[in-house]
Amino acid sequence: MSPHVALSAPLSDHALANARRTHQVPLIAAWISCFVAVGLGIQSDNLVLGLFGGLLLAGGFTFMAWAAPASRATATFSGVALMSLVGLHIHLVRGATEIHFGVFALLAALVVYRDWLPIVVGAATIATHHASFLWLQQSGFGVYCFTQPTFMELAKHASYVVVESGLLVYLADQMRSDERRVLDVEAVVDAVAIDGEQVDLSAVGRLEVRASQARKLQELLTRIHALVARLASRSARSRSPRARLPAATRTCRLAPSRPPAHCSRPPAQWSSSPARCTRRPIRPAPPISWSARRPRPPSTAARWWPRWSATWPTSRPPAARSPRSSA
Repeated sequence: MSPHVALSAPLSDHALANARRTHQVPLIAAWISCFVAVGLGIQSDNLVLGLFGGLLLAGGFTFMAWAAPASRATATFSGVALMSLVGLHIHLVRGATEIHFGVFALLAALVVYRDWLPIVVGAATIATHHASFLWLQQSGFGVYCFTQPTFMELAKHASYVVVESGLLVYLADQMRSDERRVLDVEAVVDAVAIDGEQVDLSAVGRLEVRASQARKLQELLTRIHALVARLASRSARSRSPRARLPAATRTCRLAPSRPPAHCSRPPAQWSSSPARCTRRPIRPAPPISWSARRPRPPSTAARWWPRWSATWPTSRPPAARSPRSSA
């Protein structure tokens, strides 16, 4: 987390823990530099300067990191403290060239803030130290910056510092973009409220995110929330009795003694509870006639009837005349 929050801004426990974790690397580097300053002070018979100078710079940075861990001023002061400790080392060893490498080591430690300001302030601090101490050393004030105090030495050191600072600023900007992307996605995920088997996505659409991945995730969850709400409303309407009836319906109250004329409910179902009846009278269905029924299949006798009828005579034979009648 980059410390971009004001000193008085309220912080959550998660943000405060991230801010304190960000200061760990610069704090470790500051206290190692403090112990190095004490050792160099003992070696150069200048323990008082090494001890008090190291404790003042490292202790001041530690106090600010504890009091305002999420403040940008704390991150900016870390660049001043670390570069001042390197200047203290250079003075204690009377400008030895090997100690100047501490500038590049401690300047790289400032990239953990993912902010260009501590890097630029640290580079400006060490540049001011080199330029001022070079002039003081050449003027004979008893301070040391180079073994050979010349302007060319200052120009060579400054060129390396400028190149490294530019690279670190670029890396810090890239890391800041990645951090913002991760924080936006985490904010969208944290906005999803899960309570048992219920999931609430209503708070996702109210977030303000800048990363493209976070915006896509926010749009997806917002559409899912709208779709679920639409399906829930349709399901509620389909379960209600009014939704299953046509539009031309109304509510009537059936009385046991006098039901409405348009109601077709049988008398056994008359009650005083509300019931739904159509506006128009329901006409009873006409009885099904025998002619409208489906014809049955012919029986066995009907299927054999044509065969039997072919052998029967078509007319009765004439009766025989008796002899009495002929006489």
